[in-house]
Formats: sequence, C-alpha cells, structure tokens
Amino acid sequence: MEGRWIGFCGVIVTLILFYTVQANAAGMEIPDINACDVVTGEEVAALAGAKLLIKPGSTSFFCTYSVEKPEGGVESYQLTFGSPDQAKVILDNIGGEEKGEKIEGVLDEAYLGKDAFNNYFELRALRQNKIGMSITGDRKEVVLQIAKLAVKRLPETIPLKKM
Repeated sequence: MEGRWIGFCGVIVTLILFYTVQANAAGMEIPDINACDVVTGEEVAALAGAKLLIKPGSTSFFCTYSVEKPEGGVESYQLTFGSPDQAKVILDNIGGEEKGEKIEGVLDEAYLGKDAFNNYFELRALRQNKIGMSITGDRKEVVLQIAKLAVKRLPETIPLKKM
C-alpha cells in the first residue's frame, strides 16, 4: 500500500507541475476559486468514513486530501478546478476505460473512469465556458460524492485569473 501511495503522490505532483508550467507559459486563465474551501478536508474524511490525516492548506485551484481508513491504510483524494477549454480538450481526446461512464447531474458533462495508469478513479467534468473540474481518488463512490458536493457549492459565475 505504501508504494501505491508514493506512486499516487508522484503522479499528482507531476500533473500539478505540468499544468502550472503549461498555464504559465500560455498565460492561461484559471478559475479564481479555493478548492479547499469548496470541499473541506473534514468533509472528505466523513464521505470516506475515515480520519483526516493532514488538514489541507491550499489557497488555490487544487486541494489534496489524505485520510486514514478505520481498518488501516491511507487513501488520497484531490479536487482540481481548471480552464473550461482545457477540460473540453481532455474530455474530447480520451476514451475507453480512462474516459469511463457518463455521469448525469455533475455540471454539463462528466465522466468517471480510471486514470491512465489504472491506479485510481478520476472524474472529469465541464461546465461549458465556465469551469473544468477533476477529482481523483482511491474509491469510486467517494470520488462521486466529492463531485456532487463540489457542484452544489460552485457559484454560477466564477471569475478567472491569469496564472
């Protein structure tokens, strides 16, 4: 389990760094929203039936949550908001198990599948011309619950800011 946890963290850090570098290079606009305020660490722990290990401290468009299950073991979940244009490109260019099943009621378009390495679940969603959202994590049902909670809390209008 520890090796899987380290691998998961490595993938997440790599994706965040890649996204940040690409956004800075392109002068991309991202939603001006604090992901950790949209869904708190305590809420993710409750949804997972687990104990929050580290209080998330991000004040940005992504938030990582680490929880310890009652039976032992660590799970990780991440909520990320991004450009609607980037989300549209991703949704248009993935398929199969990675794209996953269509999920109704989560923004305008949403799919829940496995990541490219088949290690964890990822929900990718889009509100046309407004915001993209990605939620990754160990358990499918928890990822879906985080998505539904986040959608309830998103304002209709979300300001964008340059990276």
